[in-house]
Amino acid sequence: MEWKKEAKRLIRPFVRLFSFLPPNLVTLLGFLLVLSGCWLVYSGRYRPGGCIILLGGLFDTLDGEIARYRKRETRFGAFLDSTLDRYAEFFIITIAGLSASALIPALFALLGSYLTSYTRARAEGLGVKDIARGLFQRPERFFILVIGLLIGGEAIRWSLIVVAVGANITALQRIYWVWKTLKKGGENG
Repeated sequence: MEWKKEAKRLIRPFVRLFSFLPPNLVTLLGFLLVLSGCWLVYSGRYRPGGCIILLGGLFDTLDGEIARYRKRETRFGAFLDSTLDRYAEFFIITIAGLSASALIPALFALLGSYLTSYTRARAEGLGVKDIARGLFQRPERFFILVIGLLIGGEAIRWSLIVVAVGANITALQRIYWVWKTLKKGGENG
């Protein structure tokens, strides 16, 4: 995807700026920023909360880039990053759902988010490769949720609805991809 290449180019100066920090510490800092932003959203301060969550998302992007830049990639670092991503997404969606009185869209957004992640992990466990595909992967879900928080009001509810639909479509796309791949007898895409 072209936008991902452009995003990596834009964060390169931040990678150099923060490269003195251990990548796992950057992961933890990003997670703590997201939690702080969620607290602000829960307190009714949507825009500042959305900005802090966005900053946490930047740190979440930086951790892996710093690890690659410093040649300090580890399997535990990748595991920690993915695990804290799930926690962060849970808190963002839950707090957004509570603040917008949008429990049902929040529940379906959580379902789609976790199924998207689970289908990838399970497919990779079965040996199916190239499964990181679909309409709404984590960056898209994160971006839409933060935009909803920054705008506030009904935009929060609508961002949850969009994420709920998009994430569940992505999970279904991945299920179809795995079925098609395994049906052909292949284990890679």
